[in-house]
Amino acid sequence: TGPGVVGEQPLIPPGGTFQYTSACPLNTVNGLMEGTYEMLVVTEDEHQVTFPVKVARFGLDFMNRDVDIDVDEPSAIIS
Repeated sequence: TGPGVVGEQPLIPPGGTFQYTSACPLNTVNGLMEGTYEMLVVTEDEHQVTFPVKVARFGLDFMNRDVDIDVDEPSAIIS
């Protein structure tokens, strides 16, 4: 939680992108991550509107192997 992503608060123009690399500690050999980002739109008249952007569930693996994701189950299986 907190403002920004990897210490940055990028200004992304319409049609633009922002790419970053991040890491997290794992207490197991693999896991799953999902969540939301809260985005802020600032208009020319400085009116601010926020909206959530969902981050789909994705796999994490200590050895950088592919992780099968079953969206109905909270577990991951190494393939």
